[in-house]
Amino acid sequence: MRGKEEEMRGKGEEGDRRNTDQIAEVLSRLPTVGVSIQRFRSEPQSPTNLERDWSGKDEIVQAAIVETEQPKWCDKNAPNMVDIHSAQEFLSALSEAGDRLVIVEFYGTWCASYKALFPKLCRTAEDHPEILFLKVNFDENKLICKSMNVKVLPFFHFYHGADGQLESFSCSLAKVSNFKIQVFSLIIYTPRHRLSR
Repeated sequence: MRGKEEEMRGKGEEGDRRNTDQIAEVLSRLPTVGVSIQRFRSEPQSPTNLERDWSGKDEIVQAAIVETEQPKWCDKNAPNMVDIHSAQEFLSALSEAGDRLVIVEFYGTWCASYKALFPKLCRTAEDHPEILFLKVNFDENKLICKSMNVKVLPFFHFYHGADGQLESFSCSLAKVSNFKIQVFSLIIYTPRHRLSR
């Protein structure tokens, strides 16, 4: 009888271990949760209790769930993408750009079109390090957006040094080819020596 109880207890502990593993796996998939599981033996391993340790009966499981702050999708910028938080930053960035081509992105973190378009913008920024991308969050900079007549998101302005503003238009994922054409035409329009950093 006693052997049956120990066997049943061993199966129950194996089930507990599987449940712990499953819980850890599910929790680790959540974007804002980090899971740390540690297993250790209650007694030091020796030749006399080796079998007992391998059965899992003396194993203690300790788990810690830690909430971690994951960066928002819109915070993952290419090196030549700059977040603008004030009118002063915006004006400084434009004046410091010199003769570089500058693309200003007006966006909202809630804007589904911009969220879909953002990976392609990052790829364009990585492919063209000579272009400066300024990101203006509509919710943080409503006065800038209003003064620049931005009424639809996402909205883009293209600037070039002495030439000032060259283009402005709204764009979505369906119109991303128009955006790329605009970028390439402005790169061709701008002499190479003026695009250098």
